[in-house]
Amino acid sequence: MAAATNSIGFGVTASELGGPLGSWTSPEELTWNNKKTIAEWLVLGGNGAKVLGDPTTVADELERWIEVTDVDGFDLMI
Repeated sequence: MAAATNSIGFGVTASELGGPLGSWTSPEELTWNNKKTIAEWLVLGGNGAKVLGDPTTVADELERWIEVTDVDGFDLMI
């Protein structure tokens, strides 16, 4: 739970992970706020983003990240 708290910037308990993210207003938060629950959000940004799928699916998702977040590189762990 400490990692989750550090990642999202506010305290969270295990029972709250299925709860809604609520309304965030800063641009940084809105970029990542395409998930409905805290748990879904943590899967994307918690301890590193995760993509599973065939090569086309992974490539499409990496391209989406570039478009949405303006990243300039990736560290891939296979």
